[in-house]
Amino acid sequence: MIPRSVLISSVAALATLAGAAPAQVAGKYTLDLAGAKRVTAAIETEATKLGVTPAIAVVDDGGHLVALVRMDGAFTAAARVSTGKARTAAEFRKPTREFEEIINKGRFTMTALPDFTPLQGGVPIVYDGRTIGAVGVSGAASAKQDDELATLGARALESSQVGQAEPKTDATPAVSAAPSASAPSSAAAMGKQLVLRDRNGLAIEGYDPVAYFSESRPVEGSERFTSLRNGAIYRFASAENKAAFERSPEKYEPQYGGYCGYAASLNRLSPISPDYWQIVDGRLVLQHNQKAFDLFNADLAANVMKADVNWPGLVTRNGTGGPWLLNVDADGVAIEGYDVVAYFADGRPQRGDARFESTYDGALYRFASAEHRVQFELDPTRYLPQYGGYCGYAASIDKISPVDPEIWQIVEGRLVLQHTQKAYDLFNAELAANVVRADANWPGLVARNGRRAGENGFARLLRWIGIS
Repeated sequence: MIPRSVLISSVAALATLAGAAPAQVAGKYTLDLAGAKRVTAAIETEATKLGVTPAIAVVDDGGHLVALVRMDGAFTAAARVSTGKARTAAEFRKPTREFEEIINKGRFTMTALPDFTPLQGGVPIVYDGRTIGAVGVSGAASAKQDDELATLGARALESSQVGQAEPKTDATPAVSAAPSASAPSSAAAMGKQLVLRDRNGLAIEGYDPVAYFSESRPVEGSERFTSLRNGAIYRFASAENKAAFERSPEKYEPQYGGYCGYAASLNRLSPISPDYWQIVDGRLVLQHNQKAFDLFNADLAANVMKADVNWPGLVTRNGTGGPWLLNVDADGVAIEGYDVVAYFADGRPQRGDARFESTYDGALYRFASAEHRVQFELDPTRYLPQYGGYCGYAASIDKISPVDPEIWQIVEGRLVLQHTQKAYDLFNAELAANVVRADANWPGLVARNGRRAGENGFARLLRWIGIS
């Protein structure tokens, strides 16, 4: 196992409440140089992939510079501007895009604030609900790309990557340690799992995971030889391969839930092609395409470490469990191919393009641009339509109905689609109450109507009528 470095240090300090005899302990996380370098490295890797050369600044929670990287080709002022963005994000505990939007709406008095850089591209770095610093990016292809790269870097440090040491009752710093390989992740403890599967529950597009080891090549599996693991169906080319997998599934199942290894190193979830693969220290790693394969192997040891450290956080944020119920077509494409990010980013429905396609939990999602796909892969659960992409009003009356992707709304940061204008009007007649009803009904709808990997139609029918 590749060693994992400590990214964030935890400093424990004593605090005594007035009138209380025992000392109280107050803990504070601080961003150290190792953590800052992780942020800059994640951004540099993605910037290189995109063909841009920005400057990247990382500051602590007080706005003091911790790390500054000026990529070859960055314009002269980029270092100063990126530092200003980072400081503004840290001091105000908000992304700088919010200030740019406020000023663009006419509130110019904010520009009089000292040492204030209201240009998008500054993002706070949050750990365990607290801002521990911020990152600023300047000099990418656009202001929007500055912001996307900064967001990617800020998410390079996830709460699941480190564990806080027990508080001390003296002034000795308590340094956190990375979780041990044998310790169960918080996601596992909550029953979460994250495996790349298609609409039928197939892992690796039906390819045999054992064949990568035994034959050193991709081999399609057969419907005759299947095994169920972590909510996904694995197929095998032979009974021998099936038996080998079932004896030791941890040896053969792909790393990072079968998602792209390079994307995991960037804290993203991307689909794979079974033809791009490698065995790294006895572990099967799949990649999205040749470019991802090459970038992953350009710094193999470091990228494996990044992917290993990122994976528990990806599972915690995006993992699921049990049956799934998704509004997809015969090809597994969600919500008629509309771009789920466009509702948030552009404020309107927009059809996606098959060239920009990603996958999450049994559904294919299409996007209008590569940028939207990146946004989705960094945080898919933020953009997913509620109630599996089915009608919100129908869910509120404990039913399932299709949707018209042109009839939509954002409710407290959640995308809700509706079947018709009438459904929209009825849902909004008592919006708060109907959201509560839909949320309460949805788990039962999934339990009755959802799919389970390896379950045939007859078994689903029995479960639906309550016999099993």
